[in-house]
Amino acid sequence: MILGIDGGGTKTTAALFETDGTFLSQAEAGSINTHSNALLYARRNLQIIMDSLRADVGKRTIRSAFIGSSALNSVADEDTIRALTSGILDAEMIGMDSDLAIALESMRCDEPCAVAICGTGSMAVGRDAGGLLHCKGGYGYLLGDEGSGYAISVDAIRAGLRSADGSARRTKLEETLFDFFQVSDTNALIDLVYDKPLRRQDLAAFLPVVAECADSGDETACEILRMQAQSFADTVKALLEYLPPDCPIGLWGGVFCHVPYFTACFKECISGHTIGLLPYPPQIGAVFAAFRQCGIRLTDEVLQRIQSSYPNQDV
Repeated sequence: MILGIDGGGTKTTAALFETDGTFLSQAEAGSINTHSNALLYARRNLQIIMDSLRADVGKRTIRSAFIGSSALNSVADEDTIRALTSGILDAEMIGMDSDLAIALESMRCDEPCAVAICGTGSMAVGRDAGGLLHCKGGYGYLLGDEGSGYAISVDAIRAGLRSADGSARRTKLEETLFDFFQVSDTNALIDLVYDKPLRRQDLAAFLPVVAECADSGDETACEILRMQAQSFADTVKALLEYLPPDCPIGLWGGVFCHVPYFTACFKECISGHTIGLLPYPPQIGAVFAAFRQCGIRLTDEVLQRIQSSYPNQDV
């Protein structure tokens, strides 16, 4: 069996296939990112994934497993892999790299190409004509992550609070902010955010509300999305300096997949490139990497079987 796992900043998605490309099982759990979560929490989520898969396929041998993790920016060493997977994921071969690496695999492109991800965090990667990888962004929620669900949500929360204070123009984000976090006033929100404190994925969960406000014409929400899209577009433009002028760009992450206004603003900022969502979700990119890792060639027949049997190719 061949296993691919996409470990994002908020959730982890896994897909399991036969070596001939026939789909077997899929599973989803919380994040396995060990930078933004405790190792115990990450391992517990990986255990949920494996328990779910094993419930479908039993104790059959996994020949090759590959994990893409938002905690990484390069290939993981054996100690890192063992710390996360030991006693949980049993496979003949286990590889682990950044979530951007499996997103590049999802492009199914041998020519120069780029991938831009805006999920809980954000980052961009490209492969040049010589096969070298170039990365931009990815500095985390304290130092970067422009265009991410977290960055957008925090800007929106701040705007809602300033609206409540009367120190900025009124915005629908004010009332939706209190409703979303189920608090009655600013003091209660302060207590909620700082006393726990809230995890960044909990704050990033405000993103759909921001999108709804923008769709309804709220000027502040629209402005936040435009500014964040422009900021991330600048990051991607810096990456494109290393790549051919017409290379394709694949998009992924909750912001690109579920906030059309943001995606439209981003595309307006970048010209001369074919831009669209990845042809395969990143967990399938991890499956492709797992095939390559164990030396099984992805023939047209195998690829067609993956395409036809996998039930979750829609975003």
